[in-house]
Amino acid sequence: MKVKQRRAEQEPALAGTLSLDSVRVAAESVGICGLPDDAIRELAEDTTYRLRQVVQDACKFKAHGKRKKLLPIDFDNALRMRNMEPLYGVQSLEHVPFRFTSGGGRELSFQDERDVELGELVSAQMPKAPLETTIRVHWLCIDGVQPAIPENPPPVALEHQKQESTNPASRIGKPPAASPASALPTKSGPQRAKTIETVSVKQLAQHELSVELQLYYKEITEACVGSDESRRAEALQSLSSDPGLHQMLPRLCNFIFEGVKVNVVQYNLALLIYLMRMVKALLDNQTLYLEKYLHELIPSVASCILSRQLCARPEADNHWALRDFASRLLAQICKNFNTSTNNMQTRVTRLFTGCLRGERSSLAATYGALAGLSELGPEVIKSFVLPQVKPLGSRLERLAEQPVVSPADRLATTHLKQLFARGLTPLLKQLRSSPDVVEQYQAEYGYLGPMLCAAVSKARSQTAAPQTAVSASLGASKVAVGAAAAAAASAQAAPRLGTPQRTIIVSGSPAAAGGSGRLVVLGGPRAAAPTQDEPSS
Repeated sequence: MKVKQRRAEQEPALAGTLSLDSVRVAAESVGICGLPDDAIRELAEDTTYRLRQVVQDACKFKAHGKRKKLLPIDFDNALRMRNMEPLYGVQSLEHVPFRFTSGGGRELSFQDERDVELGELVSAQMPKAPLETTIRVHWLCIDGVQPAIPENPPPVALEHQKQESTNPASRIGKPPAASPASALPTKSGPQRAKTIETVSVKQLAQHELSVELQLYYKEITEACVGSDESRRAEALQSLSSDPGLHQMLPRLCNFIFEGVKVNVVQYNLALLIYLMRMVKALLDNQTLYLEKYLHELIPSVASCILSRQLCARPEADNHWALRDFASRLLAQICKNFNTSTNNMQTRVTRLFTGCLRGERSSLAATYGALAGLSELGPEVIKSFVLPQVKPLGSRLERLAEQPVVSPADRLATTHLKQLFARGLTPLLKQLRSSPDVVEQYQAEYGYLGPMLCAAVSKARSQTAAPQTAVSASLGASKVAVGAAAAAAASAQAAPRLGTPQRTIIVSGSPAAAGGSGRLVVLGGPRAAAPTQDEPSS
């Protein structure tokens, strides 16, 4: 018994368990005295286990809202579970924000709170009150110009748009990719160096539209293809002059592309004209850089030029005006964006020439190809149109000899002849010398030769007529000036007595009687009041 007592005294108390003295005091308080140490140790361990179980069941009851039925005390279970780590009641190794104090035979744990000085609290600066939710208005556009205020997106310069188009990495602050030549290794000895290819990945540019720009896009597209002509004119004016449309440009170009693709199939001529007017407005806007979107604009414009049919009634509707207008637009695009890198004008010329030479091309598409080549300049006409005059004339001649010709083909033949005469007459007038012989024209240009000869002769006569009229007018003015000078000299030699004098000043007349460059005529009633251009004599 003494050995066990010494062993119990040597064993340290476990953390989180009741001490033996606490159990002995509790036993003596209820009248049980003289308990052996082994019994007190067993009671301490069992009491500790039961306290932890009560705490655990209380936490479960709080979490699930259900009251657990507590089990009766089972000493065998307590002895079996006493070496297992419980879920609750473990000593915490972290800092607990409680302070311990004792006094008067009592122990107390309390939370440490810092004393706050009342003076510091009163003199402290009050925090700012939160702003109330308000609505304010600002100008999106004033007379077609976007004002430079913080609420509006800043307009991007044309050079900056061009830099973003050619070097997308500039948007994210990355240097341009190194050239492939710098990445090649040097050759050493008989071994051949391996070729290393570098691939630069184009960064995707995000175009986020604000609510105001989304509303503007909706209104501008509805106005451009709507039925209100005045509203359409305002929308086109905004597209041609507004400097803040660079973020909306990809959506506008995609709207034009999709609109042409749908309406060409549906033969909707009016909407095709409206869409081409949108292209014209965008080309006239000097603050927009359209080179990134030519892959959508050029096919749209070319479709309005070379399509076989653009309207439901080609024999009655004026789709020729749309082809002419689209040809001028495509020529303007080639003039503004043609470079030695993209060879845009060469590719467009090849497209038109292939349609012009094609035997299966409709007459309407041939007219469009001829109109497109005519807008590209006299050098293009000389190189690509003149050699095709005779083959196209033979095609028109075979069509005219057919017994039955559709109204659409008959009208197309008339427009083709007019376009040939209008496009080739200035060039033939310079290339060929007068006199114009019909047989020579017919031998060189075939079926269309006599028509071209008549057009060139008429152009020469119209040019000579104004020169003759100018010469005749100059001769008549000289005669009139001479007669007026003679009358002035006779009037100065013998003036009439009692007749009031008048002064007439003719500016730009030859010098007379003194070389002052003015003709002075005396005689007749005097004017009432001299004007600023006519000073008093």
